Parts: sequence; C-alpha cells; structure tokens
Amino acid sequence: MTIEQAVQLVIKAGELGEGGEIFVLDMGRPVKLLELANKIIQELGSEVPIKVIGIRPGEQLKEKIMLEEEQQRAVRKDNFWIIK
Repeated sequence: MTIEQAVQLVIKAGELGEGGEIFVLDMGRPVKLLELANKIIQELGSEVPIKVIGIRPGEQLKEKIMLEEEQQRAVRKDNFWIIK
C-alpha cells in the first residue's frame, strides 16, 4: 500500500464511517515478489542476480486480509471493503 492509498483510505473511512466499521482497501491482483523483482530489474535495464533463499521463520507465503466471517459481512464500496 502506498502512502497515497493509505491517506485516501483514511479520508474515505472518515466520510463513510458510522462508527465501529473496519475499512479494507482492495489492492487488486496479488503480485509475486519474484515477478515484481524481475519487472524492476527489466525496467532498470541491468542484470541483477536474484537469489531465492526460501521462507524464514515467522514468514508467510500468503496473507489473509479478512477472516471468512468478515468476508461474509463485508460490503464493497468504491475500492474498499467495509466490514460492519
């Protein structure tokens, strides 16, 4: 999430909020880190070796933005999910 996206989320939450809701920004399609690294290297026009070291203790391969219970209660508004 960029700083601009975070600021927009706070502003929108202030406009739409009634009290007690959770606002989650829909950030679109997930991007794999290797895909992102390759794109950055390609745009730089240089060759940088990438070393895959595997998962470290405490790291996750996937992140859940909302629990299943929250997903059932979530309402989509613009680029946000609002959980009541």
